[in-house]
Amino acid sequence: MTRKTEAAEQAAAPAKNEAVYTAEELVAGHKAFGASPEIVKVALMTAGLDKATKAQATKVVEEFRHRK
Repeated sequence: MTRKTEAAEQAAAPAKNEAVYTAEELVAGHKAFGASPEIVKVALMTAGLDKATKAQATKVVEEFRHRK
């Protein structure tokens, strides 16, 4: 399984009672991730996510920012 697929699968299972946001909403709230809107957008696209919780998006953005 590729890293992209693993990240997408892990991010696809939201926790109960946690709000799910669209990619556009997450990009608009880029300051919550300490990243530029472009970083958030590309991180979500790379992970194959069009919807995610804040926790899922944070994980994806952090993994994207620290990849080598």
